[in-house]
Amino acid sequence: MIITMKRIACIVLITFLIIPFTSNAEIIDVQIKGVDDGAKTTRQRDYKEAVLFAKREAIERAGVKIKSMTTVKDLVVNSDYIESQAKALLLPGYNIWDMGYSADGTYQVVLVGKVITVSEGIDSKELRYAKSLMDRCEKAKAKRIITDIIENSKDDNAVAEAMYCQVLWKFASYERDTFEKLKAYYPNSKYVSRLESVLAEREAEREAERRRIETEIGRITGRDGGFFAGDKGIVLDTNTGLAWVAGPDRNTTWNEANTWVANLTVAGGGWRMPTRKELKILSQKGAGTRNMTPLLKTTGWWVWSGETKGLSSSWGFSFYYGNESWGLRSNSNNGRGFAVRSRR
Repeated sequence: MIITMKRIACIVLITFLIIPFTSNAEIIDVQIKGVDDGAKTTRQRDYKEAVLFAKREAIERAGVKIKSMTTVKDLVVNSDYIESQAKALLLPGYNIWDMGYSADGTYQVVLVGKVITVSEGIDSKELRYAKSLMDRCEKAKAKRIITDIIENSKDDNAVAEAMYCQVLWKFASYERDTFEKLKAYYPNSKYVSRLESVLAEREAEREAERRRIETEIGRITGRDGGFFAGDKGIVLDTNTGLAWVAGPDRNTTWNEANTWVANLTVAGGGWRMPTRKELKILSQKGAGTRNMTPLLKTTGWWVWSGETKGLSSSWGFSFYYGNESWGLRSNSNNGRGFAVRSRR
């Protein structure tokens, strides 16, 4: 289920009643409690957030297990629909009960209205087959079908739908370019607005992720693939969920590295020395100048782990050779200390 904003506060379903409408449609009466994200700003903005959550919850409740898509601009829902097996729309004439700020500081509203759902599948039989391949994890075959439709089909609707699926299933190298072509070639196609909604959702998700990252590492100052560097000196690996801090860039013994990590309080503390396995994951042959992300600034090749060997030795990892080995804790030659913690 794709969401536009992170649901921080609870959204409660009060009433959920299904009323028959037609053979392929239902009208669902909904009475939904919407709560803002709890961060008090202005009354107008907090009200809009609560209304947005209630609208989205109404759509998602109608869709049940089906993915919901919502286009949002300045906290206003522009269009809603359910993608895959059904679509859902919040019918005009709904009412919003403004409950105002509650005792816990959140802003609350209650939405009372009707949501209509209409069955809708994939139009093109070739794309229905491609979807079945996707469900079986045969993505390469599905991609070839989409490419063939776009390049060779004479059916404009099939081509437009294929371009839409190309982005939806993340086969497009440049999503925005595909959207611009779809809009230029088939401006009246229903897939233009759908694809616009998909891209808006993904952009909203990226923005929400950026904000989550910045709460942990501070203002983002650099990016290297899944690695993000912040102005607090932290490098976050979003692939593993590990946050890193490179220690003083000088020859360091194991004891010095251990003391430095134990006293590290940046961004709330909780730091430790890495394991050999974590250092091995950090190792990337050909990356930067030290076979690791260049966002971690160091001129050393050896990083100590927190794993000891006997009374006087400890394990570490050589980023030059790409392997683990052990050394005397009193040896500082080319050694460095790194701190690590799991993502908060």
